[in-house]
Amino acid sequence: WLLAMAQSAAEHDVCVQLCMSYPRHVMTAVETSSITQARASDDYHPGNEQWRIGVSSIFNAAIDVAPSKDSFWSESDAQAGPYSDDTAEPFNRLQALVLSLSNGPYTFADQIGHSNVSLIMRCCNGDGLVLRPQYSATMIDKYFLSAAGLDGSGNVLPTAADVWSTYSVIGALPYYFVLSVNLPATFDLYPSYFVDASAADEDAAAPRLTVQNWLVFESNTTGRYRVVNESSPLTLAQSDKYTFEYYTFVPLLNVSQSQYYVQGEIDKWIAVSPQRFAQIVYLENGGAYVTLKGAVNETLRIAFVKYPEMEQIVVSCTVQETQQLRIAMPGQICTSY
Repeated sequence: WLLAMAQSAAEHDVCVQLCMSYPRHVMTAVETSSITQARASDDYHPGNEQWRIGVSSIFNAAIDVAPSKDSFWSESDAQAGPYSDDTAEPFNRLQALVLSLSNGPYTFADQIGHSNVSLIMRCCNGDGLVLRPQYSATMIDKYFLSAAGLDGSGNVLPTAADVWSTYSVIGALPYYFVLSVNLPATFDLYPSYFVDASAADEDAAAPRLTVQNWLVFESNTTGRYRVVNESSPLTLAQSDKYTFEYYTFVPLLNVSQSQYYVQGEIDKWIAVSPQRFAQIVYLENGGAYVTLKGAVNETLRIAFVKYPEMEQIVVSCTVQETQQLRIAMPGQICTSY
């Protein structure tokens, strides 16, 4: 039955999402290209815990089936609907971020006229193309060591916490994204906990660079940076669903050399995505240029970091009919491409 449904979908050029499926159902996807996504969450109800897909996404993503998180209310005010009149979504920012990190479809279910447009648009370009990481965000391995009682280190990740990671690779440059929520106490996050130097990227133009140092910023304070490495980990703060932390790791190629680094599109959850960034090139003189894709008449705000001064420079450019542009630094020159 599943294969027949998938065959019919292929003949009509449509995709299939499996919902509330068992693992055996999801495994059918390895026999057909039509099954592209499967629900990794429970049904959505405002304020519930169905956003916690960091573990369930591992199975889906491993067989190239996009984990789907059920929809959400983007507006934090109460909305009319099947619930009581005072029902509201208290964690709309967290819900919105998780959808972007899932690598699955992005859906919202507000009452007409109640959508938080600016929050929703953090997911996508001006045409609605979702800006994605290259892989679904999943729980870091430290969680499973702790859950199994096998973490004998002095830096144990509590099992009540969610610390997920994912990445994008532009050319050979890896960017990592880390979500931390529900930490009951501080936790030292070392790059080796989530950076896989041996990982192979099927779509990458070159082998992924091995990076020792990272420029790291948090989504609420995009103009503050710190250098993180194995000798100087990132300390994640105690947090809950309101105060979650979301970090982007920018590859720092040479700590001794002045350079303009591409921080990314700081108005979006996925600051550097393959859907937006076609090329990043660093020059020997410390300059840089980046080639970007976008919708016609879309204005892009791309941030650069002047290192070692740790100064943020935001360049705004409007996409023309070519749907591609190039920004050159340090001149902050925008050119249709």
